[in-house]
Amino acid sequence: MKLLTILLAFAMFRWLEKPHSIKSFDWVESLHQWLAKRCSGLDQVYALTLVTPLLVMLVAFSSILAFEQDSLLHLLLHVVIVYYCLGPETMKSLLDSHHKVIDEVAQGSQSETEQLINHMTDAAMHRWFGVFFWYAVLGVYGAVLFRMVCHLQQVKINKDDDSIRATLKLLEFPVAVLMTVSLALASDFDRIWKHCKQYLNGETIRTLNSQFLYKSMDYAVEQCEVDTAETHDVKIIGITTYTVLTRMLVVWLVFAALMVIFSIG
Repeated sequence: MKLLTILLAFAMFRWLEKPHSIKSFDWVESLHQWLAKRCSGLDQVYALTLVTPLLVMLVAFSSILAFEQDSLLHLLLHVVIVYYCLGPETMKSLLDSHHKVIDEVAQGSQSETEQLINHMTDAAMHRWFGVFFWYAVLGVYGAVLFRMVCHLQQVKINKDDDSIRATLKLLEFPVAVLMTVSLALASDFDRIWKHCKQYLNGETIRTLNSQFLYKSMDYAVEQCEVDTAETHDVKIIGITTYTVLTRMLVVWLVFAALMVIFSIG
């Protein structure tokens, strides 16, 4: 059921234009501000902001929307929720539009191409992989939780509060590990693994540092996928990065399908 939900939700997200009404997670910010006026501690406000919607969902699913797990209504409900959590914009729109981050990539100390690869990888984690992973682990609660934390981080609520960043790192780390594995499978496994393992150590795991994913992705695109003559062509780099990310997603879906097959058998 979860695999079918993911496939249907992604198909809708990929080929249907999302209405603005189901793109917005501004209600999370509004809830946070409302709670901030009634609670003093930042950590308490943050925790209530995440827990309250999940409790409302739990009550709704156990009473009002208590559909049979194998029913069509149950499937449609999950598809709609996962579809809502994906994005809000597609990865393709990141290439087709003049996104402000892409417009400003040359302003940093890193190379223009590396910043573009890192930005697209980060966007794919938040728009695709993180939602799918936490839906597979915790169901619709995991998908909504991940998107709420991403939204709070994006709008930079309470810049001095480390709770949001810490939670996002915790949610991102297992996703980054699986994305790196899928990257190796979707590209040159030996070369990617040799490059990646230099960033994997006890400190990486202890601090939940996902830098190994971004370093591996940059290496895969510039060294394994793009010709040397095109290394600094931002357009080619963007298209290639998008292609590699799509192949990584296919690896995830194939692996999920195999798990379903073996579980049935």
